[in-house]
This record gives sequence, C-alpha cells and structure tokens, in this order.
Amino acid sequence: MRILLTGHRGDSGSVIQARYREAGKDIVIPYEGGLDAPVDRVVHAAARHPTHSAEDIFESNLAFAREVIDYALARGATEFVFFSSASIYGRPDDDSVAENAPARCEDMYSLSKLFMEKYLETTRLKVLSIRLPGVLEVRKSYSFMSRLHDRLARNEDVVLTNPHRRFNAYICPECIYSFLAGFSFQQKYDVLNLATEKELTVIETVELMKAILHSSSAIRIEGDRQPFCGYSIEKAKKRYGYIPHPIEQSLRAWCERRRSFVAGAQSGEAVA
Repeated sequence: MRILLTGHRGDSGSVIQARYREAGKDIVIPYEGGLDAPVDRVVHAAARHPTHSAEDIFESNLAFAREVIDYALARGATEFVFFSSASIYGRPDDDSVAENAPARCEDMYSLSKLFMEKYLETTRLKVLSIRLPGVLEVRKSYSFMSRLHDRLARNEDVVLTNPHRRFNAYICPECIYSFLAGFSFQQKYDVLNLATEKELTVIETVELMKAILHSSSAIRIEGDRQPFCGYSIEKAKKRYGYIPHPIEQSLRAWCERRRSFVAGAQSGEAVA
C-alpha cells in the first residue's frame, strides 16, 4: 500500500512519517514528488492551529485539504484518514464525550474541521475522521499538557481546578501511529475519538509529570468545579481494537523529545 502523508513536518506527522519508514512502508510526501504519484491511502495530518489567522486556517484546513482530496480522487486512492479535532465538541461539562455528542464549534479552527468531515462524507472515498484532543507537541505550547510541562520545567507553581476528575484530553503521536498501522476500514465513513486511557485524575497526571521532570513546583487547588471535558474511546477500542500506550511511557518519551528539541534549538541543530 502506498500512503500519501501530509503534515509530515508537524508534531504528529513527523513521528508518523518516521515510524512508517522504519516499518518499510511506501510513503509519499507532498512537494517531494508526492503530488505526481498514485496512492492507495491518504493520511491527512496537515492543518493550521487555532492560534493562526482566519486566512491561514482557510488556506490550509479548507483550500489545501480540498486539493489533497481532489488529488486522491484523481490518482486512484480509495481510503482517506482525516485528522480532525475534539474541539468540534466545544467545552461541555462531560467526563466521557462520545462521537454522537452534538457539535459546538467555538472558532474558525473547529468549524474548518467539522466542514471537512462533512465534505469528505460526500465523496466516494472510504473515510475515517479521527477526532483528536491535544497532541503531545514538541515545537509549540498550544495545549494544556504543553503549558503544564513548561511551568513544571521552570519550577513554577501550578494551579488546578477539577483535580480529582479523570483526565484524558491528550494523545501521543506514537499512539496515533500504532492505531494507523493496524487500521483497516470496516465501513465507508466513520468518526472516532482517539485519546489516552482515562486512568489518572488531573492531579495524578500533574504529579507524574512533576516526578518525570524532577520539578520543585508547588501544586495549588483553587476555585470551584469548572466545566471539564473528557473523551470516550470505547468505540475505537471495541470496533477497531485501539490500545492506548501506557501513560507513563508516553509522557516520559514526550518529555525526552521536548528536552531534545529545546537542546537542539539552543545549539542551532535541526531536530526532527
């Protein structure tokens, strides 16, 4: 199977590309001859994030995505895996948001993801839309987990609400790759949540990160219960055999990648 992978320079795509190549998969990359070759499956991970301008989000998440879809259809691809976002659900106060929850898009980014889900459903491609929470990123600090990492690394205080609610609003790129590596389509169109296992509470997650980073940060509990969102991954587990990676293993690997990236950036070295 030949796979076209977009977003190969991003936090998810770079890891997925490396793992595919290690496994000997036939990978095609856009702008490296990728848009001239026939493919069987597209894994579309490219996107602009909510911090980008509306124009940038339109150009990447809609216009470029349409180009990729047109290419897939013209080159004989039959399968399309779309990296969507759990931000489509908004911020409901629900510990186990499932795929049938109503969409409550709050910004251009989440609207762009929902639009492309709906558009892909109208094509003749077999489509899987994966709704992802915050990916454990290396280069940026968009997500709660990345901001938490940075505060702990600087030994700054961490203030929490909802400390005892179970927390799984993140996923590591290796988890996504492991799922993709074993995935086969069972129907023409499907939507799935992927996230880490819901094993630890918020404060247990922070304590684990604190230990991994050898941080001296103080943890303070403040405020009343706030809206809090967790994600059900039961559909992915039961229908497709999804097995999240162990949480401590994932967090340790991520912290090491983040440390290596920062060290490489400081020394002027390129870090994949």
